[in-house]
Amino acid sequence: MSNLFDDLSDIAKKESGGGIVCKGKIETGIKFFQSGVGNRDSFFACDLRDEKAVKTATEKAKAKLAELGNATGRVSKCVQLVAYKDCVKGRDVTWQDDRFFCYPLYTQAAKAVVLPSFKSAGVNALGELWYRIGFAPDPSGRLKKNQNGEDVVEQIAYVAEVYASEQAALAAVAGGDVKAESKAATIKVPTAFADDPQAWLTWIAEVKNNIKEMPAPKVKAYVEKNYGNPQEVGATVAEILEALKS
Repeated sequence: MSNLFDDLSDIAKKESGGGIVCKGKIETGIKFFQSGVGNRDSFFACDLRDEKAVKTATEKAKAKLAELGNATGRVSKCVQLVAYKDCVKGRDVTWQDDRFFCYPLYTQAAKAVVLPSFKSAGVNALGELWYRIGFAPDPSGRLKKNQNGEDVVEQIAYVAEVYASEQAALAAVAGGDVKAESKAATIKVPTAFADDPQAWLTWIAEVKNNIKEMPAPKVKAYVEKNYGNPQEVGATVAEILEALKS
């Protein structure tokens, strides 16, 4: 099958943060935008290459709009990235639900950021996957208010990296390496974490975050002071230092 977006050229993007490493899905569909209506009630997934599926999804969207008293509301063909709340790696999240990043295909956000990222990341199918969602400034310059009430450029979600497995995603979080598939099979997990290697990789990622500004010569002393008791930590100092190198 040909690439979903063969006719789009790759566009270089400058990422504005670490993004979200998670399991989620990429989907297309029909959506309407109405205040007070959540994504689960306003997005109707379908393969936009399937005319029959598009017609069915459009009818469902318009029926929902009519039910809401907005029979003349507009519906749009959209592309959407989803991050599953319970499958985010490397950090705690306080989301009430999964995150949905949905963009109409006619927008510059979709044309210049989201769709080209599929090609550069090697995405050639809709559906579930392990990936890192990155964020780039909206090329249209669209603004929003930040937490301080300041105008800032809206950030657009895109596919920054795809992982072959959950283990590879965990290795990327632990090592900060987006080319982490080869590391996933070689990271040594202490015996105490044998039944839950994810906990070990997540913990190592947290330690790495704690020492990221620390001069290398001071790392060993820091680890010995803070994590020097194998009975409490579940790993020896040597095992921790080795994992921090990965």
